[in-house]
Amino acid sequence: MEKRNKGKFIVILLIFAVITAFSVVYYQQGAAADAKQRTDKELSDIANEQAKTLQVRLQGQYILLETFATVLTGEGEMDPVRVQNGMDAIVENSLFLHIAVLDGTGNGRLNTGEEIFVGDRSYFQEAMAGKNIIERIEQDKLNNKVRFIQAVPLMQGGVPVGVVFGS
Repeated sequence: MEKRNKGKFIVILLIFAVITAFSVVYYQQGAAADAKQRTDKELSDIANEQAKTLQVRLQGQYILLETFATVLTGEGEMDPVRVQNGMDAIVENSLFLHIAVLDGTGNGRLNTGEEIFVGDRSYFQEAMAGKNIIERIEQDKLNNKVRFIQAVPLMQGGVPVGVVFGS
């Protein structure tokens, strides 16, 4: 009879061990799912905050370009020295690496003094249609690097006569 009790005890012990193992696995899966859900929410919140920050920065950059464009067209004839000083000041005090002022055909000059032509670029064409635009360029015309371009029209009498862009 003692062997029989010992056998029952072993069976009960095995059942208890199996139930305990399943309980631990179930708890771990629940805890992992909960941790994943909290992590996903935290990452989503962080991404939303970064998107808001980027939106504010981009809006600030547009305001800077629009203000510069308004100042340039408000002066009548554009004085090259004042244009250059303005471009230098923007690059020095903003996130832009380059600023350019372009005529209505897409010819212009960068803040570095380099002459460029971007009349074939869609951001130029859209800005000449009166739109503020941001565009990712796979290869810029200076050194074949990826750039983000923000462009605004230079308006005179409500008509686009050129473009200011920053990259």
